[in-house]
Amino acid sequence: MSILNIENEFLRVEIDSFGATLNNVIDKQKNIEILWQGDSKSWTGKDKFIFPFVGRLKDGFYTHEEQRYDMQIHGLCPYNEFELVENTKCKLALEFSYNENTLKVYPFKFKAIAIFEIINNRINVDYKIINLDDKSMYFGIGGHPALQLDSVESEFGTDISGNKVIFDDEYEWERYLGDQSNVYIDKLVHYGKFDRIELSKSLFESDAIILKNVCKTVTVVRKNGVSIEVDVENIPVLALWTHKQFGSYLCIEPWWSLPDYSNASKELCAKESLMTLPPREEKIYAFSIKVL
Repeated sequence: MSILNIENEFLRVEIDSFGATLNNVIDKQKNIEILWQGDSKSWTGKDKFIFPFVGRLKDGFYTHEEQRYDMQIHGLCPYNEFELVENTKCKLALEFSYNENTLKVYPFKFKAIAIFEIINNRINVDYKIINLDDKSMYFGIGGHPALQLDSVESEFGTDISGNKVIFDDEYEWERYLGDQSNVYIDKLVHYGKFDRIELSKSLFESDAIILKNVCKTVTVVRKNGVSIEVDVENIPVLALWTHKQFGSYLCIEPWWSLPDYSNASKELCAKESLMTLPPREEKIYAFSIKVL
């Protein structure tokens, strides 16, 4: 594991090679940390490169060509070391490729590349997936950056009131609800028409708010006025998550696929929320974080 740096006059960003994740994002103009730094009471993480499955698979496994494969939450990338393949002052790229261990749980030959680039006060994040196999590859993918909030801490929990999420317009929203376990997707329901969410821990009693995304940008406005805009245009799913009791953060999670449905088929190619990449092809999945 190594911590790598990119920097310009506006931002200083640290990236962890283990999992290819954001580790620190410093606004140099205000001298403040933008990214949550983790704690043991709520979530020790800061960010995740989610691939090849978003969330959990039904019962923790799937089948493909009559073989069973077990898989942990969010797939492979969060638990593996990436290799540095490009490094300049404002841009770096990290790469993780299939190996004999990944083939035991995910029977496809792939390359996953995370590219981080600072342009002015914006961090562009590109996830490039390359199918190196001679067969189509089924997968999910997403991001998981945790943005720092302002809060009041006590032994009973974290009060995040006064922070809010603002969308670029007022939209009719639909929400994916979980089943009784709050682990798997159960159904899609109407959630309301609004352009903002006033944050509180009570909103997350049933875990993440998973929305069928229709917006272009989502902006987290901290109680002290600091604003961070995440560009999620054309990304089909937007998940908002924080621990239901502790932790001064909100994860803004751009997802291109969903966790398993409660009634999901075990067969990989039958899972309706996954994407397909033909043999020898590649695709980039992108979002950005802008410090306003």
